[in-house]
Amino acid sequence: MGAGCLLFLVWARLGWGRDKSIPAIAVTISMVVLGLAFFLPVAFAVPATIAAVLATLILLLALRERTWAYGLLTNQRLVWIGLISYSLYLWHWGVIALSRLSIGIHWWTIPFQCLLIVVLSVFSYRFIEVPFRKPRPSLRDVHCIAIGIMALILAAVLLVGIGKGLGSKMYLGKFKAEDFVYVQSKMPCELMSIKLDRSQWSTCLDRSNKEPYVFVLGDSHASNLVPSVQSAAVQTSFAGVRYLTNAMAHPFHTKDTIAAANFWNNSQVYQRFIQNLQPKDVIVYSRRVPETKEGFLGVQNQIQQLSNDALPRIAAIVLMDDIPHTCSEEDFKRSFLLTGGRGCRVSKSLILANRAPLSKILQNFARDNSRIAYLDPLPLLCEKDSCFPTLDGNLLFVDTSPHFSLSNPAPLATFLRDGFRSHGLVVPSSSG
Repeated sequence: MGAGCLLFLVWARLGWGRDKSIPAIAVTISMVVLGLAFFLPVAFAVPATIAAVLATLILLLALRERTWAYGLLTNQRLVWIGLISYSLYLWHWGVIALSRLSIGIHWWTIPFQCLLIVVLSVFSYRFIEVPFRKPRPSLRDVHCIAIGIMALILAAVLLVGIGKGLGSKMYLGKFKAEDFVYVQSKMPCELMSIKLDRSQWSTCLDRSNKEPYVFVLGDSHASNLVPSVQSAAVQTSFAGVRYLTNAMAHPFHTKDTIAAANFWNNSQVYQRFIQNLQPKDVIVYSRRVPETKEGFLGVQNQIQQLSNDALPRIAAIVLMDDIPHTCSEEDFKRSFLLTGGRGCRVSKSLILANRAPLSKILQNFARDNSRIAYLDPLPLLCEKDSCFPTLDGNLLFVDTSPHFSLSNPAPLATFLRDGFRSHGLVVPSSSG
């Protein structure tokens, strides 16, 4: 737009007309370049934009009457599209974004979505853009401007209200807004939780007595397990559960917990934890499927470290495989936004393939050491061949990480209790 304005000003100042010295073929080349520029990958956005601007300038300079390009560009239908183009620009993304969050974008919805974009654009062009571009000073126009200002203020208040929590009250789905809260949101020893006071994180693994305890280590997916482990620990006569999760390098550590990134680097907290372990203790370790080779290496190193340092002092280490991931964030939101139904579906075979490298690492450790147990919660959390964010009508996950819902905090309690018992990890009644 800026280049076009400058070109117009040069024409007006110097009295230029279209440059007839530019060959007619330049028009065709410019049209082709403009067409190609729209289909280049996003990685070429900058050169595509520069090419489009230069091609447009050449087109403006070289275009002549009674040529095919002039006839095409002055066609009434194309001119009409050009007139409403700014309104099309304003409306198209809103319709697309809301569609993706609600009914989705499919081959059969695209005609209706395009029609809605055009209808909204024509309406705003006719009744908003044109009146403001061609003002006729009158008392009625003053009223119109006042109404417009009030509408802007109301829209701003509404947007702020939605951002401050009003949006949760507008949710019409099956589940309540409170259901979509992380189970770890109130955990003081989950270092990435929203609890403000995390300054005492270094005491999270301390014990109050020498009775057998279950210790939970890992990332936020280990935090997912804490309520279930607590329930299972009670039923198998352990004295309690201690946990320290996300004690690893993480960009969201606060000034109070930044030292937690050194937990696995033989820190004082780690040393104190190891020295205070008792013969009947159990460690539960769980991690999300890593996204890099370095992440998988980190999992191996941490389990090996626990095997070397902790296993000689305790009863067993329980390695919990990752819980199922369910679809993309976009599909997850859409599946709950309007209907609040069972949520988006993901093939169990796809989930198994995604976490296969992690499963192999955990299974290998369990195979090589009889005091390392491997538990897989996926069969419990999925149906025969599909996994959903819900199970038996209850919400499991609040996001696609995924994290368990605070309204259903311990879906694996029975599974873990039975897993402990099957591996002999039950405290004798005389010790309970």
